[in-house]
Amino acid sequence: EKLFTASLEKHSASSLRKLGADPALVEQRGNRAWRSAWTTSDSGYYSCWCDVSARRPEFTAFFRSLRLSAPVQSQLASIEGQLAGEPFIGVHFRGTDGIKGPAKAQSLAALQSRLRRYDRATRFFLATDSGGAREAITAALPGRVVCQDVELESGDSDRLSPDRATLPGMQAAAVDMFALAACREIVCNVPSTFSECASYIRGARLIKLTKTRQ
Repeated sequence: EKLFTASLEKHSASSLRKLGADPALVEQRGNRAWRSAWTTSDSGYYSCWCDVSARRPEFTAFFRSLRLSAPVQSQLASIEGQLAGEPFIGVHFRGTDGIKGPAKAQSLAALQSRLRRYDRATRFFLATDSGGAREAITAALPGRVVCQDVELESGDSDRLSPDRATLPGMQAAAVDMFALAACREIVCNVPSTFSECASYIRGARLIKLTKTRQ
């Protein structure tokens, strides 16, 4: 409830099964069933093992039912206020897990090339876990990129930041997701459940530059 006003515990084991969670991970213990369905991945964040890329009405209903808590909503309002009155493009660059080495640089170059195709008046909201990507994209599109003022590892670091295991890290992620959701479309460098989930919230068009992680 530090992220959402409605607790995820209200979603029963049967609801989680409908969303595609592995039944083996769900224990029949009333409203605590979700605790065993959502597990911590090796990257340190929670996963319910759902294939959200399969577009299903259950996913749409679930994500559109989420309501942000007051602290997160306040942070989101600050971001949306910077882009009020004009449509904007969401950009999600995933750069610290699942993509490394030369592939990371190539992926960033491909994303920047795609963004340059938009009209010069177009503005962008950038969500990323990579300080190096944030530096490169904001430099390439001066005055046109809005992003959260959160500390990220600088340069080409592969360290996750902000730490997803902390409340500030999770709140920052929620703000990024809902800001992406408010965009006309979302461009992402690699397949990611993060941008997939964002696209469900308000129906934003999702553009994946590659079909697989490299």
